[in-house]
Formats: sequence, C-alpha cells, structure tokens
Amino acid sequence: MKKALSLVLSFVMLLSVVAGMNITAFADIEIEEVDIYNITEPVAGKAPDFDYQQYDFASENVEKNAKTQASIINGIAWYDVTNKKYLSESSKFKCANTYRVEIYIKAASGAFFSGYGVTGTINEKGAAFFADEDEAEGEGLICTAEFVTPNHKWTVDEDWQRATLGKDGKKTYTCSKCGATKSTKISKISSISLSPSSYTYDGKVKSPKIVVKNSAGTVLKEDYYMYGFDDGRKNVGTYSCEIILKGNYAGIFAREFKINPKGTALSSLSTPKKGNLKASWAKQTTQTTGYQIKYSTSKNFTSSKTVTVSSNKTTSKTITGLKSGKTYYVRVRTYKTKDGTKYYSSWSSYKYKKVK
Repeated sequence: MKKALSLVLSFVMLLSVVAGMNITAFADIEIEEVDIYNITEPVAGKAPDFDYQQYDFASENVEKNAKTQASIINGIAWYDVTNKKYLSESSKFKCANTYRVEIYIKAASGAFFSGYGVTGTINEKGAAFFADEDEAEGEGLICTAEFVTPNHKWTVDEDWQRATLGKDGKKTYTCSKCGATKSTKISKISSISLSPSSYTYDGKVKSPKIVVKNSAGTVLKEDYYMYGFDDGRKNVGTYSCEIILKGNYAGIFAREFKINPKGTALSSLSTPKKGNLKASWAKQTTQTTGYQIKYSTSKNFTSSKTVTVSSNKTTSKTITGLKSGKTYYVRVRTYKTKDGTKYYSSWSSYKYKKVK
C-alpha cells in the first residue's frame, strides 16, 4: 500500500511558493509540521503493513531514513508496546495490545525539522515527533503514534478436557479475532460425600446434603452436578444417591447413607442373686428388632461382653455368672435387621452396680 507524506512548510516558504519563487533557492528550509496518511492501522490477526513510499508536493525536502535495522522496512517499524518487541513481516497483531508505529524520515540537504517543536498527525491521531539521535541535530526525525487493538473474543475449544475424580481438567480457548490461545486449569474432584452419612429414625424422609469438593478445597455449587435419591428414605435401612457431574466436570457416582433405629435408655440395674445383674430399659418397638446389652468391669468398656435380646418387646435381661463384689458398667442399644443387615442405634448412657 502506498503512503502519502505531506510536509507543510513554514509560512515564509508558502509565501515564496505563491510568489513563484524557486523553493530550492532558499537555504535552511524549516519543516514545521508533518502529516502522514494511509497508514494501515493494526487489525487483530493481520500482519503489519510495511509498504511505505513518500509522495508529496515538496518531496525534495525529505528522504527516507537511512537506518538499516532488520525491524525497519521502507522507513517503517512496528513496535509491540505490550510485549516489548519489534514486529517482523511474518508477525500478526494480537487483540488487547498496544502497538506503536515508527516512521523514520530525514531532512534533505538544505532543509531541517524544527526539532521538538514539530507537530503533526498519523492517520489523524496525535503523533509524537522527536529528533533521531543517530542523525545530525534537527535533520533526522522519528514520527510515532500508538494504536490499541480491541479486546479478545474468546471461544471455548471443542476438545477441552473436563475434570474428573482424581484428574485435573483443562479448558482451552481461542480468540476468533487474532487466533491467540489460552487455557485454565480445572482442579480435579477430591471427594464426593453425603452429609450427614447417617440418621436416627424419626419417621421423616431424609435427604442429606451432597458435598463435592475439588483439590483446591472449593465446595462446588449445584450448578456443577445433578442428583437423584432412592424413594422412601424414611424407615431404617440403607439408601443410595446418584450424582452426575456436569459443566466443567464429568463422572457418575453413587453414595449411600443410613437411617438407624432410635435408641433406648437404661431404667435400672439390680442384683437379684449372687453373681447376677439385672438390667431394665425402656421399651422401643418402632423400627426395631431387639436390643443389645454391653457390660464390663471398666467404664471405658474394655474387655466387654455383649448380650443380644432378639425381641423388641422384652425390657429386661438378667446376666449371670458375674464375679461377686465386682462393679459392672452396663449400657444398652436397639437394633433392627433388614435384608440381612443389622442397623444399630447409639449406645445409651451407662449405669454401674456392684454385684452381690
């Protein structure tokens, strides 16, 4: 693309032209203003334009700069301000970057730029002009203007990887304007659980909270998974929840929780005979099969023994064969057998008694 460079000379020079005088007859022609047109502004995804030629009505007063650096082509250099590097002909402009075009020009013999007083524009944008330190003072000039490209327009790549349980994912993006790419890590799932994982029967339907955590310690919102519980979830038993991850995550998981029977409490301990200990408790027949009695000579129930009462209607049990004069600690709990599995309540508070 051809570029047009117009040089507006001093008021004195213009009067000379009007008067029909020969411009070259005057020494020290002062160039006060520079207007550069038709510079191809940066377009994301496109290569920089170095196709620059000078044409103006006073071209005899200005020349292309004699610089030979690789970054300067036809008197033009493009500088990536954001990434601090000069561009080549094979470079491509990126979005959201600041670029500076540098036009290198030189005053011809018999003319000079009026130093830092020079003003002008590049493509109607305010431009900075300064003397080139490599040239004689006032003879060389660099004209610069900055351009800012629009922001990226990111689209998600089709082959991005979702995170799973134990494996990180990666979301990749490509800018539809400039072709730039980026990626973000998706932290792997570290745990999937139900909270709480067990309940005590109270006749109400239970729906525990689903807790999905990633390796960064973040608890995921429900935006990232779907779930479904088994029907019922009211009586004693084991129930399942299916969890399907979505969005940035993938995987299908099942988690279980339990509903245990309601407990009971010891009402009394007595020693009806020598070596015997009778334990009595409150009847608990709802969602129970029977009871268990645990006894020990230690309040911490080390070296303990357990007796099972298979009827939930029984409310007492006499334990025989105990050592006379020893103090025994006793506690009780309920249980329910369902589909071959026993579910237990929590233990009651203990009572103790010295055996006859």
